[in-house]
Amino acid sequence: EGPDSDLPTVAMFEVIDDQTLKFTFNESMDSLSLITANIEGVVVAMDRLVSGEGFRELTVGLVVPLQKDEVVEISISLARDCSGNVMTPASFEVAIGTPPLFNDLVISEIMSDPDPAVELPSAEYLELYNRSTNLISLDGVSLIDQTDSVSLPSVTMKPGDYLLLTTTSSVSDFDEVIMKAGVPGWSALNNGGELLTLMHAGEIIFQVDYDQDWHNENAQAGGVSLEMKDLNNPCG
Repeated sequence: EGPDSDLPTVAMFEVIDDQTLKFTFNESMDSLSLITANIEGVVVAMDRLVSGEGFRELTVGLVVPLQKDEVVEISISLARDCSGNVMTPASFEVAIGTPPLFNDLVISEIMSDPDPAVELPSAEYLELYNRSTNLISLDGVSLIDQTDSVSLPSVTMKPGDYLLLTTTSSVSDFDEVIMKAGVPGWSALNNGGELLTLMHAGEIIFQVDYDQDWHNENAQAGGVSLEMKDLNNPCG
């Protein structure tokens, strides 16, 4: 194998609370470069926490708390991986959202069987859509399937936003997707279908019981997603 020439990317960005942001990278990082990485758009406190396997996680505190209903764009640049490759600068819209209510947040697309790949990365994914008029925070939202329950990353979605969720190792494969996040502990989707539920504080936000038979005959071999036809009629 030759030297690593792949540029590191931010696999997941989270708003932990109104004064704490967290960046998770897709590969092992030079920890010193994370301490000195350039972060713009907010005033970052002097102390930064580098953690996780391979120093992939950077947590920063803010001098001035984020305000509710205010959207701020932040960018991060100049972080390096262990081979010295410098990241492509990344930008994120930051806001403090509110928890979703029933059908505020829906699963708008399901890719449970990505093989053989058809014009898409060979990776499972779900797409979420914020059909409300509010800024929504995914903090505390769980995704439950027939075998497991996983916590979603603390991403904030504006009204009308789409968010692609996939495994942490597959996030960088979706280079053309604007909003994406890796889900630690991703539970494999059942190719034949299963009940998927979004929950918050013990309340159901959305449910869909998808089935392979929803595909037409030509798509049942894999590589094609299921997509909600009418986002304004989630119960239909």
